[in-house]
Parts: sequence; structure tokens; C-alpha cells
Amino acid sequence: MWMGSSLSDLRSSPKSAKVIVGQALMYAQGGEKHPSAKPKKGKLREVAEIRADAEGQAFRTLYLAHLGSSVYVLHAFNKKSTRGSEIPKRDMATILVRLRAARDHYENERKR
Repeated sequence: MWMGSSLSDLRSSPKSAKVIVGQALMYAQGGEKHPSAKPKKGKLREVAEIRADAEGQAFRTLYLAHLGSSVYVLHAFNKKSTRGSEIPKRDMATILVRLRAARDHYENERKR
């Protein structure tokens, strides 16, 4: 399930980044982890980050894969910061809001 603008954000990425993300999401749907997907820590310990470097830029897609059989794509963005693996504050805020929305969606669907 695509949360917020994550699908349109991913569509604006270069083709090579979209291919990597697409493959990684297919792995996640099958219960596996793609080599470009790494688990996050701290507040995002339930989330995996797909790293796709294309055209000299870093593209990141974060997803939640362990809610039932669903994969929730939380956010896709072009990482412009050069500060290691740190997620920019604005993107982190978006991810946390969408993570709560994904959990709520899952709970509502489960109750049906």
C-alpha cells in the first residue's frame, strides 16, 4: 500500500532507482529482504530502507513489511544530505506520520 505521496515521489526518480526499488518491494512482498534494503534503528526499527543510487544521487524508499501480509511504502525521497545515513528532519516527520497511518490502516482492516 502506498502511503501519502510515496508512489508519485518514487515515479519522479530516475528509472534505474525505480528498478531497484521495484525489485526490493517484490522481495518484501514475498517475505524476503533485497540486498539494497537495510533495517532502520531507533524510532524506525520496524521499517526497512531501500537505498538506490542513480545518476550521482541517493534515493531512499522506506517501507513497513511486517503488518500482516501487507507492505506499506511510507516515503520515497532524494537524499541530498551528506551527513551519513541520517534522515533529514522534514522527511523523518513525514515517515513517522505515515507509519502511524499505516498501523491505523492495518488495525482497521484487521477488525473487518
